[in-house]
Amino acid sequence: MPGPNDPAYTAAVLRTEGATEQRDGPLPQAASADEPEIGWRAGPWQLLRLLGRGGMGAVYLAERVEHDFQQRAALKLIKLGMDSEEIQRRFVSERRILARLEHPNIARLIDGGVDARGRPYFVMEWVDGPPLIEYADQQQLDVRARLRLFLKLCEAVSHAHRQLVVHRDLKPGNILVNSRGEPKLLDFGIAKLLQSDTDKDTSATGARFFTRAYAAPEQIRGEPVSTATDVYALGAVLFELLTGMALHRARALVQETRELLVRARRQAGEDGPAAITPRMLAGDLALVLTKAVRDEPNRRYASVEALADDIRAYLDGRPVRARPDSLGYRSRRFLRRHWIGVLASTAVLVAILVGSGLALWQARIAREEALRAEAVSAFLSSVFQSATPEGAAGSDITARSLLERGGQRIELELAGQPAVQARLYATLGRAWFYIGDSARAATLLEAGRARVDPQDWRTQTALLRDLAQAELAAGKIDLARTHVDQALSVVDPGAADSELQQARVLSVSKSVYGAEGRYDQALALARQVHDTLRSLLGADAEETLQALNDLGTWTLESGDAAQALSIFDQVIAGRRASSTPDHPEMATAMHNRQLALFRLRRIDEALVEARAVVELRRRILPPNHRDLARSLGSLATIESSLGELEEARALRREGIDMLRAQKSPDQLLLGQELTNQGVDDYRLADLDSAARDLREAIERLQPQLGAEHARVLSARSYLALVQIYRGELIEAERELRLISAIEDNQERGSISQRLATRRYLARALRWQGRTAEANQILEDSAGWLDDPGLKVSPTARARTHLEWALGLIDTGQLSAAREQIEQARATGAGSEDGAVADRAQLLQTEARLALARSDWATARTAAEAALKLVRSEFEDGHWEIAEASALLALARFREDAGANQRADLRQLLEWHEQHRPWHPDTDKLRDALRTTTPPAPLRRQTP
Repeated sequence: MPGPNDPAYTAAVLRTEGATEQRDGPLPQAASADEPEIGWRAGPWQLLRLLGRGGMGAVYLAERVEHDFQQRAALKLIKLGMDSEEIQRRFVSERRILARLEHPNIARLIDGGVDARGRPYFVMEWVDGPPLIEYADQQQLDVRARLRLFLKLCEAVSHAHRQLVVHRDLKPGNILVNSRGEPKLLDFGIAKLLQSDTDKDTSATGARFFTRAYAAPEQIRGEPVSTATDVYALGAVLFELLTGMALHRARALVQETRELLVRARRQAGEDGPAAITPRMLAGDLALVLTKAVRDEPNRRYASVEALADDIRAYLDGRPVRARPDSLGYRSRRFLRRHWIGVLASTAVLVAILVGSGLALWQARIAREEALRAEAVSAFLSSVFQSATPEGAAGSDITARSLLERGGQRIELELAGQPAVQARLYATLGRAWFYIGDSARAATLLEAGRARVDPQDWRTQTALLRDLAQAELAAGKIDLARTHVDQALSVVDPGAADSELQQARVLSVSKSVYGAEGRYDQALALARQVHDTLRSLLGADAEETLQALNDLGTWTLESGDAAQALSIFDQVIAGRRASSTPDHPEMATAMHNRQLALFRLRRIDEALVEARAVVELRRRILPPNHRDLARSLGSLATIESSLGELEEARALRREGIDMLRAQKSPDQLLLGQELTNQGVDDYRLADLDSAARDLREAIERLQPQLGAEHARVLSARSYLALVQIYRGELIEAERELRLISAIEDNQERGSISQRLATRRYLARALRWQGRTAEANQILEDSAGWLDDPGLKVSPTARARTHLEWALGLIDTGQLSAAREQIEQARATGAGSEDGAVADRAQLLQTEARLALARSDWATARTAAEAALKLVRSEFEDGHWEIAEASALLALARFREDAGANQRADLRQLLEWHEQHRPWHPDTDKLRDALRTTTPPAPLRRQTP
């Protein structure tokens, strides 16, 4: 078959140019017989003016006119005769796919349907700007500026490829640049939709909807297309962007591809870009273009990302991968970038020469390795070929279906090649883990372990490392630790890359330490792994950025939120420089950044970031992915802190449902989210739901972590708190004493959590009337409150001071109670950015102290402020409103024991006797109604 370097191919392109859907020059303006008039309605869209016409139909500027809603867009109206039932069916399917393509450099699909005459139409975002090359010439962009513009197109196409969508008609005319200088890619997937499976003889009729001048050879020949087809077209677009001459025309002049760029720019003369001279296009750019537009798909860049990486390397002055790693080439690039260190460079050259002799000595091993790699590559290519429109045969291709097909075919097609099977099982197992199915991942990784070549220690290490990661996600911490240790023992200490392989395993080991609650070890290991990878791979390498992100995570867990935020900012800056905005690891860094912002009480910023992460992960991750569930939980926590409790509960429920839907749920994450949901239920006074969620959390966490793990104890402690508010005071006391004893015997653990347990225990005792015991428990905790060196959150300090103050008020120690209130206020408990419940608790405690001092006016003022606060967040019937209402009624009654106040008091007493007969306020209301005159003021204590 003729290819682009064949004269017959070039002549065929020139002969048929423009016979397909559309040319890139001015569109002919002769109207067809079925062309609608301006003003015609297609669905809710009214045609305003003709923008252009091609063989498939016409494009109009249209305006949506329904429901007083105005929106302008580009409407592509399909010709009559292309409105078959099959076309319409495929249109519906395509719309579903295109709806996922949310990217700043892709013109959005807005709408579509069939007009009154039965013609299908598509409505796309209208980009009011010139085509790509016209824009670049108008702005007189130089080489670097054009390459940066082109990189944005690569990001857009790469995003589509990750959604399993291939454009198939990339060309300069399909790329417009808006007023902000942002390129927009048009017509994504429409050509694929409209190509009928019955179109057999299309080379002359143009029924295949692509533009031959930019089409890859396999596309011209009618062979299946893939992402490599788009790589070729991008190369053709870049060629014309840099030279001013179309690739197929240049090939008619020059047969040697590596000479094309310079010769084409020279030939274009004044018609080419003025800011670019032929000399600028020599060298690495020619190598990049040569690789992008090779005749054979498997010799092009493996992906659009790979093409973009080489362009970034060119811009940064780094070696491009398009060129073989020859000694002379890499040395020249090194010397060009580091010319001051010529002597050091000479030493490097000598080392490389010595190393090349070793490489020759190992040639046989290298050949065997190459054969294995080739077999793996060929197999994966055949699996992903089914993601193309032709390979899919009309089915809905997903990442899961591709992985399932690949797993089924390994045993059938690679029998007798266990070493290749092992590597493929490692690859597919890792992929299953990344899309959220840790059970499937573990199964495949175990299959790989059973087949791996004992001499192939690298694959053994990778299998054990990834298996540990999958087991950790499933909550199997002991198994994960076992496999991490095995992976470390397999690493060959004499290998050149042993330090790198060991660091990769230690990265998982760090996560195991964290799951075990050994945060100090996790942080130390995170720092070690990052330092190692940075020295071996460089600060901007993908693995180094991941390690930096992990370092930030464990810095945050250690309590240094400010330092963690600084680290996450570094990660995000590195990601922006080296990857696309939609990279999953970018979402991870943003997620962690909002956690740090939340810990720093920068709530508004955290909310914006958390919403952005949820939106991004909804777009790029498969449904029910654990990372999306995690982000929904984080957003729910922020919404809850702002008082949006119902919104928080809905978000968290959605995430929990996602985790439940997994075949092998992440038990640790699900257990944590159920704990958080139980706390939200408690705050909404839905105590039955809270108890149910917390019990399930314990059931999921305890088998994985043990009864004494911090997460399990936290869930048990919250469940005891729920029991207190249900009046199950003795049961709650018994459980809290057990939890407190466990926590006191542990060498490590959160002081804030220990304080919470003691607070709840003190409350259970106080509400039973055993206030002296309650006060003693809190007095025993005073050392934790007074030690500034301990990592105790301000919220935990404030809540403990206020709980102690309530006990002191009940026992008449009013000066000591005042001191505790002031210490709580010093933590910022009453500040405007604090949680409503905490601000209300401070006011209610002040009201109770004022009542005890017979200062009725102060008590009334504080109670009124507390009631106003809690009514802004909670519904009637919530205990926060009940307690504030009781305090206000008591204060008013003490001020004026009139008939109205007595009636209010009696009504509140009836509610308390029905709903909270065990609560101390019920007795206070009852005692107040038994008196006819206010009691004498209590004698003030001497401080």
